[in-house]
Amino acid sequence: MLHLYLSQSGPTKVPVAVYQVRIDQAPAWLVRSQPASSNWLGSENEAYRAYRAAMDGAMSRVLDYLDAHCRSA
Repeated sequence: MLHLYLSQSGPTKVPVAVYQVRIDQAPAWLVRSQPASSNWLGSENEAYRAYRAAMDGAMSRVLDYLDAHCRSA
């Protein structure tokens, strides 16, 4: 993972996860996940849920990429 943060604009917070994927010697590929923004009160549990949603979204895109670009062993 390269970055994990919350972007904020007023009361709206958007979790962001950025991953870097590289297979063998191929160029690195960036994966960015920004789940739909939500308004919340800013509790710690809500922040953790937001981060989890961002990381789940990024990992889903990584798995889709790997499925499309890797041959079965």
